Amino acid sequence: MSRGALAVTLAVTLAACGSDIGGNGGSTAATVGDSTTTTVPRDGDHVLELGVLLPQTGPNAAIGMPMIQAIQLAVAQINAAGGYNGMPVKLVIADEGADANATKVGLAQLLDVAQNPQIDAVIGPLASADALAALPTLVDHGILTCSPASTTTAISQLPNQNLFVRTAPTNALQGPALARIIANAGDKRVAVMFPDDDEGKALSKAVADGLASVNAAVTGSWPYDPSAEDFSANAMTALKTEPDAVAVLGAPPAGPKIIGALSTSGVPIYVNSGLRVAKLAGNDPTQKNNPPVIAGVSVAADPTTGAAAFRDAFAAFAPGVPTAFTSYAYDCATLIAMAAVNQKTDAPSDVRGRMIKDSRAGVICRSFADCVQLAAAGRDIDYDGASGQLELGEDGSPTRAEFDVFGFDETGKDVTMDHVVVTAPG
Repeated sequence: MSRGALAVTLAVTLAACGSDIGGNGGSTAATVGDSTTTTVPRDGDHVLELGVLLPQTGPNAAIGMPMIQAIQLAVAQINAAGGYNGMPVKLVIADEGADANATKVGLAQLLDVAQNPQIDAVIGPLASADALAALPTLVDHGILTCSPASTTTAISQLPNQNLFVRTAPTNALQGPALARIIANAGDKRVAVMFPDDDEGKALSKAVADGLASVNAAVTGSWPYDPSAEDFSANAMTALKTEPDAVAVLGAPPAGPKIIGALSTSGVPIYVNSGLRVAKLAGNDPTQKNNPPVIAGVSVAADPTTGAAAFRDAFAAFAPGVPTAFTSYAYDCATLIAMAAVNQKTDAPSDVRGRMIKDSRAGVICRSFADCVQLAAAGRDIDYDGASGQLELGEDGSPTRAEFDVFGFDETGKDVTMDHVVVTAPG
């Protein structure tokens, strides 16, 4: 199977499993760790140790294991270039697993290891629900977290953001991406349907703001109950506004049912990453080619703007292993180590601040070795890595991102048709 086809397969797997980078994930956090309310101050101990909390078991291991290998590649390259403080960067790996209990066990293992020597940063978790649950505990222990996959906007509402960054774009950036493809198709009046929860509301607002920025109008935004069975009334309400298109936001099982309720209207439908699932366009075989257009956006599995050297190095390091989404994990490890070297400390909060600085507004560099050499020469640097032009905002989230534009073929299989790059407004 080709790299592109395999990437799509993995994206569908993740959407079905509730993992964020290939789907919309969940916004409800399970209890993963016992959290206190006091953050433990963490000074540098001159040894950079990275923890990894990604799935090695369960359905999401299909993407978690390649991500781990990408991190191992990054650490190997970092150590070959001198490591941190003249010593190799150390790596401790734990299993995020398939559920909250497994994640709790993995987190406990990392925290135990963190006693001697102490872990400075954790790369992970993969799923937003796990990240939301684990982050307070990691913050309380003074540990920096870099998530390569969590896209939920809810993390931005948590306190103590000075110990969190992510390399995958938030769901908020899906808004302008979706608006872009709608506008490119010439649709100017758009009805928006979204799940009645915090994440749905945030994504709906992002879509509406994105549409306004491209001179398109929202005919109305309607929340729906994701647990409902019949969405015919919801569909009728949206269609009464005579839109050129409908944006359906959400995930299975509600999303496909809404698509079915809209299918006889002939109005084009656009969807978010959570609805990148096979057979979405073919939910009603009697209504073939209705609706006439279904397209959507999802986080780029293999960013076209990413460093080609990464793909070549990963293919040599892990022959036959798919690269889908691995670039985001690789960039976490590389940027953490780079920031520690450039800041001359492994103190987590200082590393986090330097990560943001080194991701933007400087001389472009694409590898750990090149970037630390430029910084040592007194240059401000701008790391554009495996996932492309990575620019982190003050909240630690990317302000620029590449998305796959996907559609469905005649068999109902989702396929990547194009790519779109967007930046956060403001």
